Amino acid sequence: MTKRKEERRELLKQDEFLTRMERAIRYSQDHASRVMMLVAAGIVVVGLIFGLQAFRSHQDHQAAQVLYKGEKILLTEADDPQAELKFEDEKAKNEAALAELEKAISSTTGEIQAQARVRAIGCLVALGRNEDTLAHYEALSKSNGIYASLGYMGLGEYYRAKKDYAKALQAFNDCFNTLSGTDGLADLLKYRIAMTYKDQGDTAKAIQELEVLINKYAEDTSKQPTFYSKAKTLLDDLKKET
Repeated sequence: MTKRKEERRELLKQDEFLTRMERAIRYSQDHASRVMMLVAAGIVVVGLIFGLQAFRSHQDHQAAQVLYKGEKILLTEADDPQAELKFEDEKAKNEAALAELEKAISSTTGEIQAQARVRAIGCLVALGRNEDTLAHYEALSKSNGIYASLGYMGLGEYYRAKKDYAKALQAFNDCFNTLSGTDGLADLLKYRIAMTYKDQGDTAKAIQELEVLINKYAEDTSKQPTFYSKAKTLLDDLKKET
């Protein structure tokens, strides 16, 4: 294997891998609609964290090489003159990556296919094709483990953005059934459910959900989730309105 190929594979080390992928996510944050962008960015980040180990364990498998082609494109900086792959801009890069990821989705199964879907969601949102993410969220929700959780979470946020609150709440509640000892994701779900009730105009239920979350961490600040302060502010604001 050449030195350049060795360097390319070194990019799959966890810290470097996540750093490069987060740059792509930040692009989607700058160019896609705010609500759907945040949904996809969150799904992609969580999917990377939980799925990287599974992907690397399959890396030498022939099927995983299909996914690796899409990964390689996403790891490329569009404006890097020294890059092996050349793209006119981020849009062209995302289109090329999506094409490879769609091949991976159609030709693989299981965890590799789920990882391809997670990355495809990020590409679609970066390209402004938010409607096309629905099929991937639905497919992920029918899978297993963390991918099912991500699927239902994505469906909940998708329908919340569409103001279809009944479907959003159903998806969030279905997500609880997929969790296994993942307190952080369960807490995030409670927060999202509270926000959905707020958007729906059901302040009483929103307050109820938020109080459960706030009381859980009131005496242990070291374990408070990153969104705790936002949840606390929302709770205080809702109580002032009643």
